[in-house]
Amino acid sequence: MQTGSNELIRDINSRLVLETILQNGSISRADISKKLGLTRATISAITEDLNQQNLICEAGSAASSQGRKAILFQIRQEQAFHICINLTQNIIAIMCADLLGSHQEFFEYPAAASRDKILPALISYIENALKSFRGPGRLARICIAVHGTVYRNEITFCPYSPYENLPFSDVLSNRFHVPVLLENEANLCALGEHTFCSHKSSMIMVSIHSGIGVGIMIQDQLFLGYNGKAGEFGHSIVQRNGRPCPCGNRGCLEQYASEQAVVQDYCDLAGLASSSVENFISACLDGSPKALEILYQFEEFMVICINNLLNLFNPEVIVLNCRITSQIPDCIKRISLGLKTRMKEHCTLLPSMLQDKAVLLGGICLCTKDYLGIQRLDLTGHYTKKEGPGI
Repeated sequence: MQTGSNELIRDINSRLVLETILQNGSISRADISKKLGLTRATISAITEDLNQQNLICEAGSAASSQGRKAILFQIRQEQAFHICINLTQNIIAIMCADLLGSHQEFFEYPAAASRDKILPALISYIENALKSFRGPGRLARICIAVHGTVYRNEITFCPYSPYENLPFSDVLSNRFHVPVLLENEANLCALGEHTFCSHKSSMIMVSIHSGIGVGIMIQDQLFLGYNGKAGEFGHSIVQRNGRPCPCGNRGCLEQYASEQAVVQDYCDLAGLASSSVENFISACLDGSPKALEILYQFEEFMVICINNLLNLFNPEVIVLNCRITSQIPDCIKRISLGLKTRMKEHCTLLPSMLQDKAVLLGGICLCTKDYLGIQRLDLTGHYTKKEGPGI
């Protein structure tokens, strides 16, 4: 049996209390004590300490038919806010939101024209967002979503944008005096969807944009691999001696089934100089034979992708974050019907409920977990389909 110092045990218990309050929205000390199996005296001391740190606050009292009404506690979510930034090829999307993803405000800017202008532009964009944000509290964390691999808070591989090895964390933390967290875009999509919508202990998020990434949740935690490269499923080979890929291989999945690849295949087949995902989707909805041919090819590659994920990870749910699968009726249904493996039993294939918000809310979640020092965050009770999380 392992033992620890009183200080370590108190830190662990404080984390458990915070996680319990977050999961329940508001809860009394007596109920926290029952859920965690800790004495009421211990819970009272911890809640008093957390209250003094301005991390929790009183939230009224519970109804009672006899005796004193129990005081309820909740997270002081408006004490601070975070900024999450999604670095894409052409657009820089920014979300400001409080600790629980409420008071959301969005800002969108063009990506910098050259590598040497990226950091100055990002500083300017963050300053503009801070001036415009009308929410309460102080800035606590900044998170940057990267369409590439991240290790030890640095970008190690970014195939479609010139962001590799730029000192984002050092420059931005020195400028704004808060910790700056970098994470892979698909991982943040998984974290956002898992926290707000599909809170299953085992979940796979397939994020399909300029490339294809996979966010892997195992036992409610992101699986990152040895050095942050887990989930680079777009670089699994599906065609022997196929199309060249920036990763160095040939025939990688994302050279055939990413949004970028699908649009290029549609242009080649239809004889178009250029197009867009939106135009491709419109052509599919209009019944264009050439667009539908490319769509069915995309679905075949998705069947291969999901079949392999089912056999590798045996997840409870697989979520697709992709404009094609979310906007074209029956696309996910056809993909699901194409799965012949018995391994698909007990696994549900779903479209992302958060879509473009998933990565940004995932960044907010990562910031809150780091800020509060917690490991688990379940905000499914804060989400409704109609309104979206935090609104």
